[in-house]
Amino acid sequence: SQSSRMGFDYYKTLEVSRTASAEEIKEAYRQKAVLWHPQSNASSGAASENESKHSAEEAAARFARIAEAYVVLSTPRLRAIFDQFGEERLKQGAPDENGVYVGAWVMTEAPEKVFTDFFGANSPFADLKIRATADAVPTTGARGKAAGPKEEDTHVNLYCSLEELFSGCTKRVQIRRKRVRSGDGSVVLQQHTLTVPIRSGWKAGTVMTFPGEGDETPGKAAGDVKLTLREKPHPLYTRKGRNLVHTAHITLRQALVGCTLQLTTLDNKPLVVTVDEIVQTGSTKVVVGHGMPSAKDASKRGNVVIEFRVRFPSQLSLDAKKKLDKLLP
Repeated sequence: SQSSRMGFDYYKTLEVSRTASAEEIKEAYRQKAVLWHPQSNASSGAASENESKHSAEEAAARFARIAEAYVVLSTPRLRAIFDQFGEERLKQGAPDENGVYVGAWVMTEAPEKVFTDFFGANSPFADLKIRATADAVPTTGARGKAAGPKEEDTHVNLYCSLEELFSGCTKRVQIRRKRVRSGDGSVVLQQHTLTVPIRSGWKAGTVMTFPGEGDETPGKAAGDVKLTLREKPHPLYTRKGRNLVHTAHITLRQALVGCTLQLTTLDNKPLVVTVDEIVQTGSTKVVVGHGMPSAKDASKRGNVVIEFRVRFPSQLSLDAKKKLDKLLP
């Protein structure tokens, strides 16, 4: 069953993996939407009228669910919320950085409109010739518009702290974009805010695409906005994959006799590390399970890796040198 306590699984609806690309999602929708379109199932060849009616009802329900799955998975903002919180939370709203639930989403587009927008003039049912499969059905490309010239994409860097990437958050990004007035066709400069859910465990370099949210000019479709995740420098840690690297500067005495390091994790918890072995510059100590979470499974975390840098004294008295000469091997 595709139902669970988290709601419906849109990936199972389209039979794609959770890492499916935008093109794979389009291809899955193309095939399933044609297969389950009501016109494909208008004559089911069933043995009885009741069986035929049930088949038509099932086809309509599946067709509607396929359209909803496509809308969610082809919209980066909705897909990110669904990936992190599931269908129920997507429709109830997701918590912002203050824990307040915002942005509840409701499917408002009719399944037939999603289908028509996707296929445009190339709809396999435009001339009422029923097809049961989507083999060789051409596509117009972007939803809602036929393929044609498009404005250049807008590229924006989105900077997040390590704490934000650790816990996940919602960012609001303001952009300025060109838009065409519907009345006289003139171009105006518009300020627009994008709501961007950041998933726990995402890495710097992650690109989020917001289709059609960029510049628009006469004769050209609106370009996309591509947000690239960037990582702000952190005073304690440097991220390497899922590990957090901390550089500990210690004295020669601490390197030889041991010491205790007092750190704070990214979720603001104390982390006490006891160093009782002899260390030297370049030595490392691994504290398991206190690093960054996996974006796919937040219960799986990397480690904190401590890299030591030993500070030698700039000078020693003659007496200290004699004592060391006796003590050290």
